[in-house]
Amino acid sequence: MSDARPVVVCVVGMHRSGTSLLARLLNLAGVDLGENGRLARAADDNPRGFWEHEGLREINEALLTAFGGSWMHPPDLPADWTRDPRAAPLRERARALIASEFADRALWGFKDPRTTLLAEFWREVLPGRSAWIVAVRNPLEVADSLKRRNGFPSVLAEDLWNAYTRAALRQTPVADRAIVHFERLLAEPAAEIQRLIRTLRLPVTPPGADAAIRMREESSRGLRHHSHGLDEVRGSRDLRPGTVELYLRLWNDEDAGALADQPDAGFGRAFTDLRGDFARLVDEQDRMRSTITDREREIEREQREAAEWRDQALQLQGEVSSLKRRTEYWMGEGLRRAWRRLRGRAAHS
Repeated sequence: MSDARPVVVCVVGMHRSGTSLLARLLNLAGVDLGENGRLARAADDNPRGFWEHEGLREINEALLTAFGGSWMHPPDLPADWTRDPRAAPLRERARALIASEFADRALWGFKDPRTTLLAEFWREVLPGRSAWIVAVRNPLEVADSLKRRNGFPSVLAEDLWNAYTRAALRQTPVADRAIVHFERLLAEPAAEIQRLIRTLRLPVTPPGADAAIRMREESSRGLRHHSHGLDEVRGSRDLRPGTVELYLRLWNDEDAGALADQPDAGFGRAFTDLRGDFARLVDEQDRMRSTITDREREIEREQREAAEWRDQALQLQGEVSSLKRRTEYWMGEGLRRAWRRLRGRAAHS
């Protein structure tokens, strides 16, 4: 008997690890990500689109804020935190959103790196069966990307890489999880998507030739600005031993569960306060970017309205000109008739 429950595909992983590309490729394979109008718009740092549902992302942001953190300052969540009163209204909000936008979908998914830190919450909220895909990228490349985009120091980027990667391994069930490496996704996108479909038993047809070509196009347009090999990770003097071991185990498809449960002792919490201050500064930067984006949307709307008014004005101008010509013609015709009558009377007088 077939499983009639809906299937929800959750793309998680550290920021700058290819989660956007992964979500887009799954979308091409048949995973519904929601209405286009609800997906976050592209930005300078991700010109091909984020493929994030804005409503679900906002819930994640509200959850992190409620527990005193943000995406770059993961909060220390207490035991049984999903039962905390702070989570209750957001749980109801999440269920209402899913019911209103995805209730009739047999297969749908969403991507947001923040979900990595909050997977326990979503495992309680999501209907049906959830399948978890963890995107992993070389920590040196993640550090380079975050430095380029946000100005992050390498030590902060590494700490976040550990926090997200370990949270993904702790909070997602092994039986419903698959790991995807950014480098392999770029090299063989269709093959990786086919592997995910098979491993996670997703109810979609594996990509055919046309889909494979489209996936290749999506994954070959300058998406990798930073490149570091395995030897660089092994010999890095910047990465902590725990980071190196965790990444190499994941790359070699070895069990990394024990590492995920261990604290990241090499870093400790010495920079916690500094990280929080830095996070608040970047949050402010993100809010300013959001304000700019909102203003750009408002300008676009005003420009569209101005164009519509301009078209209406041109139409009215044409109608006025036409009316003016008709008026002048009839006035002229009236004068000509009056002149003819006067001439007729003069001829008979």
